[in-house]
Amino acid sequence: MLKEVEESVLSGISFSTYISDGWNKLDCTGLILYIVGFVLRLVVLARLGDSQLSHDTEAFHILTDPIMDPSRICMAFSLFVFYIRLMYSFSFHIALGPKLIMIGKMVTNDLIPFMIILTVIMVGYAVAAQSIAYPNGFYTSEQLSINGTVQGMKFIDTIFSMYTTAYFQMFGDFSLDTLQGEDRNCQNGMCPTKTSRWLVPIMLGFYVLLTNILMFNLLIAMFSKTYEEIESASTYYWNYQRYQMIADYVRRSPLVPPLIIFWHFYEAYKALGNRCASIRSTEQIENNPFCVTFKDVKKEREMVKWEHMKAMDYLREPSTKSGGKRGGVESRAVVFRGVGAGSGMGPGPVMDLKSEMTAVTEMLGGTIPCCRLQGIGMELEKRFKDLDAHFQRFNEVDARLTEVTQTLSSLSEVVRQVTATQEAIMKKIADLPTCQCIELVDEPGPADSKDKSGESPKRRTKLEVAVQSALEAAKDVLRPPTPPPPPPMAPPPPRMRICRDQEIPITAGAPGSEAESSGTEDGGGDPSADPVQIPPAVESGAGRTLQRNIAGHRLWRFTPFNFEKYPGMRMNVPPDKTAWTTRYPDYFAYDSSEETVLYPDETAHDGENFQHGVSFGSSAILRSIPFNTYDSKNHIRRQSLLGRYRLDPNTGAPLNPMGRTGLLGKGLLPHWGPNHSIVIVVTQWSRNPKSGTPVLRGNKGVLQVVALERNKRFCLPWFFTDHESRCDYDECVPALVRAYFAQRARAVCSEKRADRLLRRLDKADVTQIFKGYLDDQLNADGGWLETVVLNYHEGEGKGAQFTDDILKVFTESVADERVKWIEVAHNSNLRTSHNYILKSVAEIKGAFY
Repeated sequence: MLKEVEESVLSGISFSTYISDGWNKLDCTGLILYIVGFVLRLVVLARLGDSQLSHDTEAFHILTDPIMDPSRICMAFSLFVFYIRLMYSFSFHIALGPKLIMIGKMVTNDLIPFMIILTVIMVGYAVAAQSIAYPNGFYTSEQLSINGTVQGMKFIDTIFSMYTTAYFQMFGDFSLDTLQGEDRNCQNGMCPTKTSRWLVPIMLGFYVLLTNILMFNLLIAMFSKTYEEIESASTYYWNYQRYQMIADYVRRSPLVPPLIIFWHFYEAYKALGNRCASIRSTEQIENNPFCVTFKDVKKEREMVKWEHMKAMDYLREPSTKSGGKRGGVESRAVVFRGVGAGSGMGPGPVMDLKSEMTAVTEMLGGTIPCCRLQGIGMELEKRFKDLDAHFQRFNEVDARLTEVTQTLSSLSEVVRQVTATQEAIMKKIADLPTCQCIELVDEPGPADSKDKSGESPKRRTKLEVAVQSALEAAKDVLRPPTPPPPPPMAPPPPRMRICRDQEIPITAGAPGSEAESSGTEDGGGDPSADPVQIPPAVESGAGRTLQRNIAGHRLWRFTPFNFEKYPGMRMNVPPDKTAWTTRYPDYFAYDSSEETVLYPDETAHDGENFQHGVSFGSSAILRSIPFNTYDSKNHIRRQSLLGRYRLDPNTGAPLNPMGRTGLLGKGLLPHWGPNHSIVIVVTQWSRNPKSGTPVLRGNKGVLQVVALERNKRFCLPWFFTDHESRCDYDECVPALVRAYFAQRARAVCSEKRADRLLRRLDKADVTQIFKGYLDDQLNADGGWLETVVLNYHEGEGKGAQFTDDILKVFTESVADERVKWIEVAHNSNLRTSHNYILKSVAEIKGAFY
């Protein structure tokens, strides 16, 4: 009893949590019954002491005392409960442990709801049968006169007889003699009514059919379903029960009753001595069997990383199951998606994942107090990357197998055609006559025609005609295959075009290029109207920057947009370690130097990034950059929308205003400090293709948005830009986007279609959705994105709806991407930061999300 009091009050958990456990309920029930029985027995002994009875009659008075029966009953039930409690020792057994879970689930989830329904049916039948057999609670005699006496029934007897009869009738004790008035009680004038002697047995038949056959079979089916569910996960339940039992025995005394009293004295002494915080913390760490302490910091760091990986696998398990094969591979290849804690501005999907991760971390911290969240070891990073390389090889093998399957399918089609031709030849040969053919056949042509020698045309037999037909059919089959067309000629080298005192190469229009693919029946646009600067591709895994000069601004973006090998990978930073003012000696940010980004020229970026294990020799360059002001030398606006930002006193690099992100340096961003960008959100209402009526979902309209797609991943069109010092974001960005639309429309569409597209854009509803720090996967410790989100929504009225020409505006022939309309909804394949943007757009437009 003292142990249960300690566990419920002094163990650090609430009483509601303690009592929610079924075994604790049994312990409390058994103890309460025993205490009640023991107190009642003390009352009996006290009464005997006051009565001053002789010693010889004490036993008689104890046995006959009316309080002794309740005492004995309470102690008997207490003993029964503690016998049931012994089954807890079966929990560790792999075969018996899950059976205990089955019994508990069957009682709580199946039997109790079933008994409620069964009780309603039983009470209805019992009341109806009793009121018909014994009206108003009176018996009926066989011969009842006007002066005769009528025997009545007590209320308690009526209730007891009614329910006990109905209850045992379910199990086969029908008591037909009593119902039909043929028992001994009826001979004593205690009979049911004559009507009930034939009506109640009929009611009994329906009652037994409903309860004994239908209801009990339903209960068996419910039990079978529960058994199958638990049996399929028996190993999981067994592991959980075994852990609970081990944890329970770790907390309990090693001594058995009655020696356990000495253990309670020891615990009381320890509780008094542990008031010193140092003694308490040291002893908890040393005596905790669920905590492993590594003296080697590297080993402990890898162990914590393994714990985080398992937690992330658990959190991502639903999305992994719902995704396809490709998604499953990518979810294992990436360690941590999203950005570090504290680098966002609102509760987006990344923040939800981080909150779940924080909950798991706190749970682990509560169970294992000596474990701390630490960084990623370089050796562990290398292993993750090797594992990712293996998965990529598997993907290449899968692609090759697909090509082989397609080739075999085409070969099988050729074989089928050859087989059909052979069967036709064999059929013609089979139709030939077997005897000598003497009938002559004239050649087709005029009857009086002659050849050059003046002789009559030759006459052939049927055999010759059939053989010639067969040879002609075989000639088509045996004809050699047509050689493949020669490969297309290499495109001519790029020519140079002078634009605003800057040399910008313009790619020539090769077959299938942008100029040709975007052409329409009206004629294509002029590619020279859209000068673009693209660095040459060195390797397939590298990202390139596609740059344009529009309205005095450089506008460029990464192509393809998801070129990263490890998108969003970074160290997971605990929330309490995010701030730069908080010391975090074990901070080991992820190094993204493996990724390669190619720029058109050196003026488009700030040079190389930090690398682990490599001394950075560009601190002087960093200190020469005028942060928090306008860089007139490079024409870059380095002021932040959040105000002034701090600089690292050691390296001179800017510090992210939102704190540590888990990504080293400026990551893959071109500039240190704020990187200004523009996100263009082009939306329209989704309509039924047949009727043209808007599509509704949840009584709200559904939006469609223009998105870039590659390898089943999506993102909104977004661009880096360099603003001048005089630029006002609220006015500059809409003008810049409008100039971009005009320049691209003239390049990819004919003049007529370009004018029509620009008129529709002028009618569109232009709204600034967001301006400020963007919680994006590219954000790093020394560089971050600050963006202006502009929404172009289709206008109202005739001729204001967007056409597919708007998709051509964002299509780049040099990028392995597709542009398409997608529905605005939470999409796990969409860039995480863009999901948050689309949610804001849907809220502003009152659309479904």
